Amino acid sequence: MATPLPPPSPRHLRLLRLLLSGLGLDDVDPATQNDQSTWPLLRTRVAGRIAERTRDEWMAVFGGTDACVAPVLEPGEALVDGH
Repeated sequence: MATPLPPPSPRHLRLLRLLLSGLGLDDVDPATQNDQSTWPLLRTRVAGRIAERTRDEWMAVFGGTDACVAPVLEPGEALVDGH
């Protein structure tokens, strides 16, 4: 049996709430994130949401937030990106 994961910190829960809210998944309780039985459905839901918009549309949603979201850049974009 897998070792139980520790409970998430309050800061981590806040960041996860921001991510879920930006994705329109406000019905997901961030406190249940370590319940591995919920992972397959959550993975499917997150992937479905991400597929609904372009990278630039998602960056417009998450830009300026603390949601810990960053775009996946093409190699040429990465060379000139300020980060």
